[in-house]
Amino acid sequence: MKHTYKIDGATSEGNRIQVEKILSKVEGVIRASVDLEKSEAVIEMQTHIPIKTFLEALQEQGSEYSIEGAIGNFTKMEHTYMINGMYDNEGRDHVHQMLSKVDGVTEVSVDLQNGEAVIEMRTHIFIETFQKVLQEDGGRYSIHIAKKDRAKMGHTYHIHGMTGNDDRAHVQKILSKVEGVTTASVDLEKGEAVIEMESHIPIETFQMALLEDGDTYSIHVPDEKLHKSGQAGKELGLKEKGTGAYHCPMFCEGKKTYNTPGKCPVCSMDLVE
Repeated sequence: MKHTYKIDGATSEGNRIQVEKILSKVEGVIRASVDLEKSEAVIEMQTHIPIKTFLEALQEQGSEYSIEGAIGNFTKMEHTYMINGMYDNEGRDHVHQMLSKVDGVTEVSVDLQNGEAVIEMRTHIFIETFQKVLQEDGGRYSIHIAKKDRAKMGHTYHIHGMTGNDDRAHVQKILSKVEGVTTASVDLEKGEAVIEMESHIPIETFQMALLEDGDTYSIHVPDEKLHKSGQAGKELGLKEKGTGAYHCPMFCEGKKTYNTPGKCPVCSMDLVE
């Protein structure tokens, strides 16, 4: 999140450097930038820091500098949040509309692809205020603090059972709701899902989420060996036209069947007769 404040007392390049140094050392600050011409300080922080904290930091140095908060419309605060529950432009527009109506908000920009909302406000608005607004709308959407300095972990998986865009959107929705997932992007043509998470989530968690939805879709760790001209299936007695007696219950290979019982080469489930 970024806050813009008015700085008084900084008149030279040396002053600018000193003020930036003092503000940057405040716990929770990611970076601070001072503009002499505008008499402004743009402070990027992990979570909201009261202006009193910055004022005390400047006073502890015995300096002649001061930092001011909301004076008319001068102060500009910009916070970036993660938004869950948006799956199309309609959802994005609806979230934009709800957040824009919150008292004190001056501007809202919602990014569907990144699942983010950048909210500009006159004074600090606690995230609980936005959470309440979204919750009262039906609980379809949720808002969380964006930790941009967090190391992102992205995994790519194979998805089976999708035949159209409705399936793609549905699978993406299911995976996005798994706790710990920040974003999930599903590619129908490739039959893949790229899942970004805060920390490693076992594939079994995603498998269970899809299974609880009705056993229509399955998710697997990519294995190139299993996707080269059906070679793995041929080695296990797989018939191309589906005339054998055994098949994977998850239909990982479509309608392909096996002549003998065993395990599916893709998901390792027992073949059924």
